[in-house]
Amino acid sequence: MASASAYTERSRATGTRQGQGARTAPASSASRTSRGASRSGSRSAARGTGVRWDKVGRLALLGVLVVLAYLYISAGVSLWGTWHTSGQDKATVAGLERQNVELKHERAALKRSYSIEAQARRFGMGRSNEKSFIVRHLPRD
Repeated sequence: MASASAYTERSRATGTRQGQGARTAPASSASRTSRGASRSGSRSAARGTGVRWDKVGRLALLGVLVVLAYLYISAGVSLWGTWHTSGQDKATVAGLERQNVELKHERAALKRSYSIEAQARRFGMGRSNEKSFIVRHLPRD
């Protein structure tokens, strides 16, 4: 019987079933239950108190995935906001450039002496020795 139990232990170690290969006498039921109880007890104890590293690894990987997704999304939102602001800034710059051109033309016109005189006449000013006349109902050309 010792040879049968040794064979059973060898077959378990090599991964072969008891029914495969040469036939041997089955081990006694008492020895099977005592071995099975001690093994199943140690397995359940290991399962209950041990750390499931596969689950821990999955959770860590999920956490890393969530952090990376957050970083990509926040970068995309920031990029979109910057793009939107740049569009508004371009419109503002274009308006300011047009206003700058108009102001440069007005400055050049005001530097000419005859434009200053024409502006003064529009306000009703004249030279000290001039007489002002108002002419109405002129024919249109």
